[in-house]
Amino acid sequence: MLPGHLRAQYEHYRRAPQQPNDPPTKHIGEITTVLMAEHLGADLVILEDDLGKRLARKHHLQRMSTAQLAVEMVGSGALSQNEGLLVFNLASNNAGQAVFRARLQEWRP
Repeated sequence: MLPGHLRAQYEHYRRAPQQPNDPPTKHIGEITTVLMAEHLGADLVILEDDLGKRLARKHHLQRMSTAQLAVEMVGSGALSQNEGLLVFNLASNNAGQAVFRARLQEWRP
């Protein structure tokens, strides 16, 4: 649950991109992730969609995709290559093993 002082800002962000047929909960995850990350003093958020990316930039938060996170976790030994490839493919529309291996080669701790 968002702290009370963040609710007005949440409502503003929620209404701004709202289209006539959108459910009221559309974008709730992206908005609350950014607001809570800033509130908690986090430096990084894991977000995929365009609204989330824009909000992260606006709030001066670094952003990483789930596919990037999978590469980071394999590179640091937190996930096996098989586990990382599974997550990477799910998060990247099945980019494939060759792309995953290329990203691992580029990875720097």
